Amino acid sequence: MGDIENRRQEDRCGVTIRAVIHGPGTQRFDGRLRNISPTGACVEHSGLLLPGDEIALEMGKPIPQAAKVIWASDRLAGISFLEEPSRRKSDRGRPGERRMIGLVLAAGTVVALTLFAAQAWLIQQAVRGFW
Repeated sequence: MGDIENRRQEDRCGVTIRAVIHGPGTQRFDGRLRNISPTGACVEHSGLLLPGDEIALEMGKPIPQAAKVIWASDRLAGISFLEEPSRRKSDRGRPGERRMIGLVLAAGTVVALTLFAAQAWLIQQAVRGFW
C-alpha cells in the first residue's frame, strides 16, 4: 500500500484530452489523457509504452511536454512530467503555489471541455430538429 501512496506526488484531476505521444524512438501515435496533475498524468495508449520510456506529449501546445513512463499496462500508462532543463529551482516557486497553478489549469481544462461537450450536444439536438 505504501508503494501506491508514494507513486503520486499531487492530486490529479480527471479529464479526457486527446494527445499525440512522441516516442519512444521515432514512434508517434494518438492517445488520451485520463487524469492530470502538475507532476504527471495517466495516458490511454495502444500498448506501445513501457516503464522507463521517455516520451513527449503534444496536448495542443506548440512544444510537446517531456515525460517518463513510470508504469504501464496494455492500455494505460502512468507518466511523470520531466522538468524543463531551463527552469532553475529559484524559478519554480513554492510547492503550494505550483500545486495551485496546476490545479487551476487542470480545472480550466475540465470547464472548457465540458462547455465544448454541451455546445456539441446542443448543435446535435438542433440538427435533429428537436428545437
